[in-house]
Amino acid sequence: MQLIAEPKDRDCIGALNTMYPTEIEYREFGGRCGISVVGRPNSATSYVVCLGGEVVVTTSDPVNSFEMRRGNCSTFTGPFSVDAGDVGGSLVIITRYGYRGMSGLTMVEPRGRLTYIDGCTDTLLFGPHRLGDPCLNSLHFPKGTKQTQHLHPDIRMGVVLSGEGVAFREGVWSQPLKEGSIFYLPEGETHSFETGDSSMTVIAYHPTSDCGPTDEDHPMKSRTYIGRGK
Repeated sequence: MQLIAEPKDRDCIGALNTMYPTEIEYREFGGRCGISVVGRPNSATSYVVCLGGEVVVTTSDPVNSFEMRRGNCSTFTGPFSVDAGDVGGSLVIITRYGYRGMSGLTMVEPRGRLTYIDGCTDTLLFGPHRLGDPCLNSLHFPKGTKQTQHLHPDIRMGVVLSGEGVAFREGVWSQPLKEGSIFYLPEGETHSFETGDSSMTVIAYHPTSDCGPTDEDHPMKSRTYIGRGK
């Protein structure tokens, strides 16, 4: 696991040589600093998490302009600008290269809508548009969680939105996590998360997915009936 426990402006972890080239970057935008441009190629999709403050994020298409506050997450393709206004703010930007997603804005809820292992819960913030596409999740760990050791077949990246905990591989390594920490898990690395007296919310990026709509199986088509039959 690669961790930056207390990232500073422009600190970055890259996984550009993996099957799914991705990087995670921490950015701070001071109030009254004007408009800052974050350069990204048109073939890249950014998942943006607001850790604090108030900013306006705008893509090259002015229609896609989002006011972001703590707990907001957005996504869009290509370069974008950040207007820090009078308050400023801090953002974590997860960029997937070679994938064009869609624009959107959402808010992280206090608890996940889906069950996860060992009493944790999860919400799919930005789901795969097609089977196999990337996704962004909010993963919630209650107080006193100790996850079973597990691994994933592809990389993971994430940021601690709130609370604190520990990431570990039994007998090998242990990393303290706090609000704002960013991390990268290589594919196949065994790990777990645990919490003590504090709960913890992690925004987690997955570069691919085993579920999602296809041309033959999606809600519009599966609920279309012809001649009173499916």
